[in-house]
Amino acid sequence: MATKEINLGSVRGPQGPGATVQVGKVVTGEPGTQAAVVNSGTSADAILNFTIPKGEKGEQGLPTTVNGKSGQSITLTAQDVGAVQNSVVHEEITSECSYTNLTVHETGGVYHHAFGKFHMIEVHNLKANQTGDWNTTLTLPDRIPTAPVGSRLYTTGCAITGEPILVTARLLETDPKIIVFESNGTYQPIQTTELFVVTFCYIEA
Repeated sequence: MATKEINLGSVRGPQGPGATVQVGKVVTGEPGTQAAVVNSGTSADAILNFTIPKGEKGEQGLPTTVNGKSGQSITLTAQDVGAVQNSVVHEEITSECSYTNLTVHETGGVYHHAFGKFHMIEVHNLKANQTGDWNTTLTLPDRIPTAPVGSRLYTTGCAITGEPILVTARLLETDPKIIVFESNGTYQPIQTTELFVVTFCYIEA
């Protein structure tokens, strides 16, 4: 008997129920174990439980030293607190510094601040004698504690007008007392008419 095909078109069934996903429990696993996700629900209504391992224990931190007392945990007396307060330094060192291709403006100056071994040098309103000069330096007096050789100094720089001039500072490798100021070559170089401010910090060697 001959057969005949009949095209009924697309057959569309009824819409099924919508699936749902919920977050169930989130627990902390032991260090070194694998993270895991377990579905405690169904394929249509999932409830996902997460296990996230904790990190490995870090190394012991360096001991704290205050007024000769050292350890992971120390008890301070009023005398210790007084000694720490006395170690705070705020002083102007403008006249003690030497400058190469730099001029200190009448409203400018160089200031040294210290708290223990943490030091901050502020350079206010200095002028470069040459436009785009890459050999502008400031030499700190010998009595200022030295930063580690090769340190890159964290700096901020700006012109007196408020426009950034993007000054960076680094220590001269052969003499850590000499700070070299450089303008970023991808931007406008330092102009002789601009007064700039640079602040940088270091921990003494």
